[in-house]
Amino acid sequence: MIRLLLFTAALCGTFVLSGWTAVEEGVKIPWDLEATPLQIKTNSTLGSGDRIDLRLFNNKDSYLGYLIVMFSSPMQYGMYYCTLDWTDLPVQPPVEVDKIWKITKTETTLIVTCNDVEVLNYLFADSSKSDCVTTLGGDVVEKIQFPRYDTAITASDFYWLNCQKDELWISGVPQCVARLCFGRPASFTNVKGGLEHNKYIGNCTSYPHKKVPVSLEDKDRECD
Repeated sequence: MIRLLLFTAALCGTFVLSGWTAVEEGVKIPWDLEATPLQIKTNSTLGSGDRIDLRLFNNKDSYLGYLIVMFSSPMQYGMYYCTLDWTDLPVQPPVEVDKIWKITKTETTLIVTCNDVEVLNYLFADSSKSDCVTTLGGDVVEKIQFPRYDTAITASDFYWLNCQKDELWISGVPQCVARLCFGRPASFTNVKGGLEHNKYIGNCTSYPHKKVPVSLEDKDRECD
């Protein structure tokens, strides 16, 4: 059984557990998959029928397809617009029940690793379906979604959030916060007990503008 968890804003009422944070199923999450690989934690067993189901969308919310990894025996995968049927993973994952999956997408390829073992390296051009390249090729994925099911077949227990290109990481909160950038890094001022983000200095601002016990390494994060 899977509950989806994401490392996100504790201040927004999201439950935080050891750096992996709960998220709601069925919610579209801003995620530039070409820039930021996605990590998912599972504890489903082989042959359970559970699945990792990841839906992909562009910046206009248009559906780009899905990647499903099925906990069958052997484990299989399917990619909408690319595969015709369930296909065995070319390399079967390690036997450990607790697994961390990493999904990486480039403009030409989708790569899946499990506990640091590469189990899939899918070249879109190798698909017999022409829609595969035209839909998933390029820098296109801007949102992801873990769909909601009526039955408990979701395998993803947790996933790890990396701040996206328009966000700034504040470790003391911990939280990704939106930022407005105009070519210069965010400004921080030393205060007792930590750093204070100063929205009036420089041309890059982020929210919230308040004292947070952030670490020194955060102050040099650059704006894209």
